[in-house]
Amino acid sequence: MWQKLLEPNLGMVPGSPNYDDQDCYQMHGYVKKKNRWTFYDNRFIVLTLKWMINADAGFTDTRCKEFHFKKFLWRAPLAALRQVDIDKEGEMISLKMKFDLDMQTKILTDYGFKVDKKAKIKEKRKLLFSDLHTAQNFVYQLARLSHFLTNTNGCKYEYKDLLVVKGEKV
Repeated sequence: MWQKLLEPNLGMVPGSPNYDDQDCYQMHGYVKKKNRWTFYDNRFIVLTLKWMINADAGFTDTRCKEFHFKKFLWRAPLAALRQVDIDKEGEMISLKMKFDLDMQTKILTDYGFKVDKKAKIKEKRKLLFSDLHTAQNFVYQLARLSHFLTNTNGCKYEYKDLLVVKGEKV
């Protein structure tokens, strides 16, 4: 169901610009993302075989039956992900991710994506999860996809193993 809802909106169907037939939806997490004004926004962070994608999407009703996709905000190649720190932040579980900025820029350019100020390319990303189970599953999926990219021909870029660091409070 989620694959059917998200892939067309993220340009993951034949005929879409930057379509890649070697990529597909894997999972998503409903997270809190701190914006530049320090307010929290609800976001869907989607993992595909090759990308982490931030989508402004959500439910339009209180029963979570009507899904609405607003816009795609940024994408980061999983091959450029170097480290994930998991920790507790108040009542939330925090994932702080570190990306190789040069590799991220190269991969985005190779795939035909614009790399400018609007592309929101960052070395560090932080996501907040409301429950430990979802955060742990998200880290597990990142590690699984990292293993896929490292040990198959799924990635043409030099890849380093993903380091996952657990904070003392989790």
